[in-house]
Amino acid sequence: MKAPRWLVVVLALMMALAACGGDTPETGETGDTAAATEDPGSTEAETTEPAAGPTTEATDGTTSGPTTAGEASGETLRVGLAVSLSGAVADTGQKMLDGAQLWVDEGNTILDRPVELVVYDDESTPETSARLYDRLIATDQVDLLIGPYGSGPAAAVAEVADRHERFILMTGAAASAIFEGSEMSVQLMSPSIHQPALPLQLAAESGIETMAAAGVDNPYGREVQDGAIRYAEEYGIEVVHQEVYEEEPRDLSSLILSMRSKSPDLVYVGAYVPDSILFTRQAQEQGLEADMFVLGATGPTTPEFVESLGVVSGHMMGTAQWHPQAPYPGAAEFVELFESTHGEDVEVDYVHATGYAGMEVLSLIAADAGSLDDQALLEAAHAAEYETLYGGFLLDETGLQIAERGVVTQIQDGEIVPVWPEGSEWEPIIPAAGWNEL
Repeated sequence: MKAPRWLVVVLALMMALAACGGDTPETGETGDTAAATEDPGSTEAETTEPAAGPTTEATDGTTSGPTTAGEASGETLRVGLAVSLSGAVADTGQKMLDGAQLWVDEGNTILDRPVELVVYDDESTPETSARLYDRLIATDQVDLLIGPYGSGPAAAVAEVADRHERFILMTGAAASAIFEGSEMSVQLMSPSIHQPALPLQLAAESGIETMAAAGVDNPYGREVQDGAIRYAEEYGIEVVHQEVYEEEPRDLSSLILSMRSKSPDLVYVGAYVPDSILFTRQAQEQGLEADMFVLGATGPTTPEFVESLGVVSGHMMGTAQWHPQAPYPGAAEFVELFESTHGEDVEVDYVHATGYAGMEVLSLIAADAGSLDDQALLEAAHAAEYETLYGGFLLDETGLQIAERGVVTQIQDGEIVPVWPEGSEWEPIIPAAGWNEL
């Protein structure tokens, strides 16, 4: 028996209304940030001539520079991502989006097609991020994917990508466990477990004998702590304290007091920007002294850290994924380009570069694959070897980044400067000045 026509119409309307509900993508201030309900190809590329940007060099010596939108052909290619635009790491998420959007705004193409971003706010939570990538894949049916910022969201998203058998370039995730357990994810950043290598090398060269280590209780923080302990043992530095602390902490005084009781020469913490600021402020209040303070790959490597703490930030160290003065092809040009579009008062840091380089690497992988087929993209990524403004790109069999890169930074006279590896323009200040001497 057929259903009455009115019932069919009502059901159709109900389904249409349901499809319109849920999350809507963020719209960028400039450039082509797409609404998720748009059909691919519905947005025309800009016809203005973009500024000349950084170039990327493949291992065969050829270079890939920006292609003007006027040279693009075919339907608009949509790249999907959910990034933290609210919540604990909103500032960092916005930076990564700004970098990615700049690459699009330049008029760069992927497979000779103009590009637009389909963007959602994951609210800095893994659960929301996973749900939004499911939507990007199943509902929005984007052409390509780049990952969120943070190892927690990325771990959740990797499971979604594997379930849908979709290739994803994880631009903002450092935890190696994500890639060891995922078939379709590959890494742009240097892995957390290896980030302490350079600071511990510097510590050993500087006569450091003891270390207290801690990390936020998530894949990133635990791996940083494990890496610090691993390299401390390799360099003969005694680990006198180790501990993990809860995510988004409001008070770290008990951790700091425990560290202070051990009088370590080196304090090493795998922390995000808010944690780093809180730790530093309370370390001063509680009188935790050490010859070296290293607070992971975020806090002391960002302008927000210096602005929030002022002179208290002095002599703190971090392990930067990237630095504006890094000797990588296109790095200086990228800084100049970003300042020309966002203002010279903006301090360009590694997160901006992460977003831009992620899009550039994605375009190179697609070019090598010659298609948008996910298995072809995965194979091309594993076979790739690039030199980019972010440093080298080279994967192991699990998708983990193994290209050698990175720099130890220190805050000196209010500036974030590279101090290691040896040969950097600035010399490291060790021992660090006491809190009363800053």
